[in-house]
Amino acid sequence: MDNASRDLPSDAGSVTAPLRSYYLENNTAYWFGRELPADAASFEILGGAYARDKNQVFFFGWPKARIDAASFRNLGGWYGADKQHVYFEGALFSKADAATARFIAHDFLQDKNAIYNGKAQLKNADPASFTVLDEHYARDKSQVFYRNRRVAKADAGTFVSLGDGLALYAKDAARVYYCGKVIKGAQPEGFEPLKEGWSRDKHHLYLHGVAANEEQIRHMLQSGRVLIPA
Repeated sequence: MDNASRDLPSDAGSVTAPLRSYYLENNTAYWFGRELPADAASFEILGGAYARDKNQVFFFGWPKARIDAASFRNLGGWYGADKQHVYFEGALFSKADAATARFIAHDFLQDKNAIYNGKAQLKNADPASFTVLDEHYARDKSQVFYRNRRVAKADAGTFVSLGDGLALYAKDAARVYYCGKVIKGAQPEGFEPLKEGWSRDKHHLYLHGVAANEEQIRHMLQSGRVLIPA
């Protein structure tokens, strides 16, 4: 599921709102104008993309009959849980423990056994020191993660997200990273993310994490675009 589709309002109450996600109108439940097979009297908006009635849970407007509606709760983000299971994006996530599952931030979840991103376990992540830095990057006392994979050679002690708006760029004392991979030749000191996938250090311009070639730079200059900080 892409990020654009995730930026949805968390509606509440019985309102007439054809452009909102879930809403009630004339004793009927809707998802963005599509009528739902829901019991309006018991229909409840849970936040995010979840809702329920007395019989079933809905995710993005689609009924999820196997989820126990009575015990279901929205954990945060795209996670939910009933009395027996955890769910991610409305689908069963059997690895996680429902009784101890706790939403951290973005797509990160913790239970008594592990830390997860989406449905993937972050191997050997330390719960006591685990910190989410942005939508994609996280770290503990000894390692860094990009989504669900470890960032090789990253120094957890000096690692920071560069806040470029898309959560793609980061750096530590020795290296710069794009999507969790080292940008070859980039210098951490003075490195700056720019708009439209560009970035720069003291000596070079980079495009999507790779040193830009002359043709790319010439095309950018000819287009009249001005590279400003992200």
